[in-house]
Amino acid sequence: MRVRPFFWLLLVGVCMGVLALAATVHILEPVHLQVQLAQQPTPQTPTTFLVQVTDGRGLAVDEAQIR
Repeated sequence: MRVRPFFWLLLVGVCMGVLALAATVHILEPVHLQVQLAQQPTPQTPTTFLVQVTDGRGLAVDEAQIR
């Protein structure tokens, strides 16, 4: 049985498209973190928090949503 060259090209094109899609699409997954405070803030003394979100390599995470 002989496969025509058109179908080989179609197969190669589909494989390249799947690889390109997998390389460019990133699925965002929510991550839950736990934070413990060393001091309890009181209404009389307001406390300011600075939160820096980094990945495992220590690089800043862009567009992180903190709630």
